[in-house]
Amino acid sequence: MNEDYNDIAEQESKAATIAYHCVRNTILEDIHANGGISQREMMALMMEVTANIAFVLQEPEFLELLRDSPITSVPPYWQSAPFASLVVDGDRFKKWSDSIINMSDEKFDDHYNKQYQCWKEGLHGKDRKEKPREHWVGMKAEWEDVNEG
Repeated sequence: MNEDYNDIAEQESKAATIAYHCVRNTILEDIHANGGISQREMMALMMEVTANIAFVLQEPEFLELLRDSPITSVPPYWQSAPFASLVVDGDRFKKWSDSIINMSDEKFDDHYNKQYQCWKEGLHGKDRKEKPREHWVGMKAEWEDVNEG
């Protein structure tokens, strides 16, 4: 086997591990178990997640491009949990996730709308003062360079 194949296989193995433990074994599994996602939908979802993670592991510059763009960066209302469910007591994590799930619609909408407004105004990403349109043009040029190469 050549070195490139071994590296790709290693990245795919890492991606599958990340997808299984960090995506599937979350509240997503509860949703799936309760019939909110069929077995086929879950399979397709996890295959897509695994492929995307593998790609990012193989092409870390692409992740930086996504993260740093005001068009594709994660909106500020998409926040991390206060702790990793992989390493904390299940009851503690469930209490935290239930607090969000059971939040009143009014409280949730208020929080979401404030965060969304910041995102819409371009107040996110690495440099909150950067003009989104200028950044998008630069990112598009970078993507075209990658596609030509």
